[in-house]
Amino acid sequence: MKEKFPFMAVLKTALLAGTLDITAAFINTYLRSGSTPEIVLQFIASGVLGDRSFEQGIFTALLGLIFHYFIAFSWTVIFFLIYPELKLSSSSKIFSGLIYGIIIWLIMNLIVVPLSNTPQFSPGVIQNIIGLAFIMFLVGLPISLMFHKSKHTIKPAEAN
Repeated sequence: MKEKFPFMAVLKTALLAGTLDITAAFINTYLRSGSTPEIVLQFIASGVLGDRSFEQGIFTALLGLIFHYFIAFSWTVIFFLIYPELKLSSSSKIFSGLIYGIIIWLIMNLIVVPLSNTPQFSPGVIQNIIGLAFIMFLVGLPISLMFHKSKHTIKPAEAN
């Protein structure tokens, strides 16, 4: 029997992973440069709007927050759709989450961000390692753990 797509589990998972990730970004950016959460969110919005996102205040910060959670939701949906097809043992949930975090980091940093309108910058090796660790432990791992937790509560879809 085919299972119904677990929208609420995906939503809760995306909110958790997105919140962990953005909180880490706020703290890391503040400690590194003293920048505020508004600047972090405007930087995210600059992926679409370019440099003008830094001139439009709270509006673009809110837009950046929406973009951030949309990205977290997208990565969560991808995991929830692809992971079951891989037929991996549930004992690999930690390893799978960490590997998924690496995949997310690679795609975001080598493809998505370079193709976006964000200001060009070159984080150092240490900052890249910190960013990778954040994505592995605060995005990939929670997505995998929440997937495994939710798959026990997903109800099969009714037969047609």
